[in-house]
Amino acid sequence: MGNVIAKILKKAGTLGFLFVFSLSQVEGAYAQGARMTVDEFLNQVRKGHQGFQASEKTIEASEQRADEPKLSTRPSLLGTAQYLNDKRETGSPLQGDQMASTSYSLGVKQVTDFGLEAKLLYNHVNMALPGANTAFVPLTNYYTSGPVVELTQSLGRNWLGAETVAAQNVISSQLNANKFGESYKQKQFLAQAESAYWRLAIAREAVAATKETLGRAEKMKQWSGQRAKLNLGNQSDFLQTEANYLARSLELQTALDEERAASRNFNTMRGGDSEVVMEQVSLLDEKVLLSLEVPNREQYRDDVKAAAFQKSLAEASSRLGEEKIKPNVSLYGTYGMTGRDADSNEALKEGMKSDHPNYVVGLRVDIPLSLGTVDSIRQGYRKEAMAADLNYKRKVFEQERQWKDLTNQFKDSMGRYQLAQKMEKAQRSKMEFERGRQTKGLTTTFTVLQFEQDYANAQLARLRSQADVVNIYAQLKTFGGGQ
Repeated sequence: MGNVIAKILKKAGTLGFLFVFSLSQVEGAYAQGARMTVDEFLNQVRKGHQGFQASEKTIEASEQRADEPKLSTRPSLLGTAQYLNDKRETGSPLQGDQMASTSYSLGVKQVTDFGLEAKLLYNHVNMALPGANTAFVPLTNYYTSGPVVELTQSLGRNWLGAETVAAQNVISSQLNANKFGESYKQKQFLAQAESAYWRLAIAREAVAATKETLGRAEKMKQWSGQRAKLNLGNQSDFLQTEANYLARSLELQTALDEERAASRNFNTMRGGDSEVVMEQVSLLDEKVLLSLEVPNREQYRDDVKAAAFQKSLAEASSRLGEEKIKPNVSLYGTYGMTGRDADSNEALKEGMKSDHPNYVVGLRVDIPLSLGTVDSIRQGYRKEAMAADLNYKRKVFEQERQWKDLTNQFKDSMGRYQLAQKMEKAQRSKMEFERGRQTKGLTTTFTVLQFEQDYANAQLARLRSQADVVNIYAQLKTFGGGQ
């Protein structure tokens, strides 16, 4: 029987050495590293997380494109330059069979918010008729110049600029929806990063606590082993302490695996792929943690703001779609002054006089005849707008529901943390008292082991409740408003 005990002790000692060596390697990787606060880590995430940077670029792009809707009603430059050489037969002996022209046009155009389109152009044309009969066509090479004003007012589609304003609102709403949607994604990234920081800090605390438990288990195993060798204790006590030591060793390995996974997650959030975190991280001080309160919030979270602009986008798209299928009726008119002369300069001078004006007034009509299809399309657009409104209302409802749930969870988790603190202290006192009784032979090894396990469970329960507090608090901060 003594040989069996000796073999068990040898195996257990080897296993314990391997675990302690593994733990020392893990601790050595960061024990000498600089201390990193959660704010410093979040700054690294802002710089190293590609998803966060992509959101940052999208927000910047949306802000830089903020004036894009105004372009549709801003003045624009118009210009043309054209050369024509037409040698088609005309059938007229007076005109000849060739006409060549070089024309230039330059001006500005602007569309107003109420649907009026205005153009101011200056035209300059050189016309040549090489084959014309000069007896009947005195000028076979001449210039025509003069300004032209053209106005077009919508009377049906785009009445009072409805289509123009809707198109502007589509762009504006889309930009703002993108901006606030990405802003919310950034807040979620930071909440995940903060949770990754606390996860690593808690994992390291769990490793330290499990190491402490393993150390006590090893001492008890050695004590029981010595008593078994000297026939001062029974074999069952030793076997109990041996099994307890192995169980604590397994718990340590589990804690080390979690610490390694937490390190990978920590580095992933800041754009790295290592399994080792060199910096020291730490949990919030007990007083700081207990002083946390439900943070202030904005009325609407950024994702709800994005949903509001998605609603505006759907409404504007609906109005734009309805405008496009309306009858296109527009009143237009042009007025121009013309100068014509064989000399280009003279033609330019005469073009600024009102001796030879020309004007046009007209009405353009383009009416869809498929009235049933038009009505069906109109109803479809309106239902899309209604769907967006319902989605927005649901988003607001979910926001309020989540806020209430999170605030209740935060208060509950804070209560659990305070209870876990008290339980941990009580279990430690109970364990130490019972170990003192064991040295006097007043209790059994089984009872001491049970109390050791109770204390270890209490430590882990305190760490879990602490994790709940900080993780829920990180989610509450995504509602904006600061602390």
